[in-house]
Amino acid sequence: MSLDVVGYSRLMNFDEEGTHARLLSCRRLVLEPKIREYLGRIVKNTGDGALVEFGSAVDAVRCALDMQEAMMVRNAGVQQSQRIDLRMAVGLGDIIVEPEDIYGHAVNLVSRIEGLAGPGGICVSSDIWRLVRGTIRAQCVDLGEAMLKNIADPVHVFAISLGQK
Repeated sequence: MSLDVVGYSRLMNFDEEGTHARLLSCRRLVLEPKIREYLGRIVKNTGDGALVEFGSAVDAVRCALDMQEAMMVRNAGVQQSQRIDLRMAVGLGDIIVEPEDIYGHAVNLVSRIEGLAGPGGICVSSDIWRLVRGTIRAQCVDLGEAMLKNIADPVHVFAISLGQK
């Protein structure tokens, strides 16, 4: 899973200290507990985001849905200029695992897919969607084939969101 804050540079430009404090609070109260609950491992924080490893595609997507739901609740009533909106992606593939990082095509792919998600959104590869459909309660939109920066072949991407399937 790859995730980041939508419009982070804009938020930091507007209120650097407040944005940083809200992001740290979000990590401590929402992201880290949910990732632990679904048996994920934060491989690294990337300033305004994170790279997370899961042993299960279903757990990764359920975690993403739960985190987005928690963020919707957290953002209720918060001014747009102060809102921490996340976008996420979940992908599948072999990775090279080191104690402090992970590498490989799957990592590159999921970070590119993340860029297709809007505020509060989750995008997944078709491989992930095939594994999780029928096991999660979510709406799905087929985004079709996407050409991603520095990825040779088009990738079939789906957007999933909270709600009934």
